[in-house]
Amino acid sequence: MTAHLNTRLVALLVVVLALVACVGDDRSGPPPEGRTIVLGFDGMDPNIVSGWMADGTLPNFSKLAAQGHFSPLATTIPAQSPVAWSGFATGTGPGQHGVYDFLRRDPQTYLPSFSVSETIFPDAALEFGDWHLPLADAQILNRRQGKPFWTAVEERGGSATVLRVPVTYPPDDIDHMIAGMGVPDLLGTQGTYTLYTTRPLDTGQNARIVYMKADDTGRIATVLEGPPHPLKKALTPLTTPLEFYPAEGGGTGVVLGDSEFVIKKGEWSDWVTVSYSILNLINVPGTVRLFLLEDYPRP
Repeated sequence: MTAHLNTRLVALLVVVLALVACVGDDRSGPPPEGRTIVLGFDGMDPNIVSGWMADGTLPNFSKLAAQGHFSPLATTIPAQSPVAWSGFATGTGPGQHGVYDFLRRDPQTYLPSFSVSETIFPDAALEFGDWHLPLADAQILNRRQGKPFWTAVEERGGSATVLRVPVTYPPDDIDHMIAGMGVPDLLGTQGTYTLYTTRPLDTGQNARIVYMKADDTGRIATVLEGPPHPLKKALTPLTTPLEFYPAEGGGTGVVLGDSEFVIKKGEWSDWVTVSYSILNLINVPGTVRLFLLEDYPRP
């Protein structure tokens, strides 16, 4: 999973009212009863969208606007995604919600840290050899301050569903929420992808490269690394077996966890559930997708 690094504001909202009864064009009265659906788009230019709606390029957007409301949103200062989305959620500026950037400094060390969430590890622990056994649970805190409007809705007896809105990790205690930008990937980072390869190559800054070698049968046995082992001092990553093989008819066969499938060049796999075992007592689940850049290793 990768984090969105857009630096422009939430530029557009389309609000659709799913009414329980038909209403006329007069919108001066109180809002009708029913559900309100808000679609927010990060970095979308409302002027460009308005032109495409007018010339028929975006007919579905035009239908949404006709049924509900179409409006650009003013940005925050600074105009960065976590700042703007925090303002969208709370109705306050960065001076109130406390998110000023993608990063923030630790006032004790002046080192940068992630602005969206923070993991607080317990101070009390038992240590012996390579093992580190905490005596309390860790805490994950959302650094956004203030009450988001969906929490206020539920406090008044309503029901809210929030899907992939940024700066919502860890998820709020509402009826339905899937957190958006700020959710860590399997490695505990914000968007490190893993590239499996049989030959040296150059990649971007966020890549973790795993070099592989096929055995005499052409199969490749490796592992998919996950989050750090929570009971190890050295933060050794948890692993789960991963295997590649040449598939009949082309493509690459993959065995990952309980799943076995074939990927064709230039295609994504479906989402695959993986599990990491801690001392054969606790299983840590995760989900991944694979993309095949090149077909099975060239000779």
